[in-house]
Amino acid sequence: MSSNQDRRTSVSLFLPRVELNHVHMSPGQEVDYVTEAFYRAGYGVVSKVYPLEKTDTKTGCKYYSAIVHFEKWFCNETVSNFILDLERTKMGNKFVHNSQNGKYWFVQKHVDNRDARAEARRKMLAEEDDVAQAIRAEEKAKTDLAEKEIRLNIWHELREQDLVDQMQACTI
Repeated sequence: MSSNQDRRTSVSLFLPRVELNHVHMSPGQEVDYVTEAFYRAGYGVVSKVYPLEKTDTKTGCKYYSAIVHFEKWFCNETVSNFILDLERTKMGNKFVHNSQNGKYWFVQKHVDNRDARAEARRKMLAEEDDVAQAIRAEEKAKTDLAEKEIRLNIWHELREQDLVDQMQACTI
């Protein structure tokens, strides 16, 4: 498998707004509408569609978003251009799922926030480890300095005692 194919396989999609009947199967239906639409358009084989129920903050109405994971992307120019466009822009693309009625989904590249959170946690732990090492180094430096001061004080005391002993020897 080429690196281009590897990159395509790892791309998942986020559909910010879909209709309920697009992400849920009706009785007797073998695949959901989203899976069928991407296959029918020659984009690939969908492995899983995760519907996300949301509520519009302005109207209070419920709606659905979806995350679409692919088992395999088809290897063609349309798919390659679609994925390149997704990677170039954060705004996303339109995917026409019903050309007769001009219906489309707005599609964005799905970014798994769990990966981003895990990376941020690793960085935070590394920074905490760096801070802990710096604190230990500072404490060791303070301990070393304190030990040197003690040795210096002892040396001065011994030196003073030696001078006192010499002076007493001279006066005897």
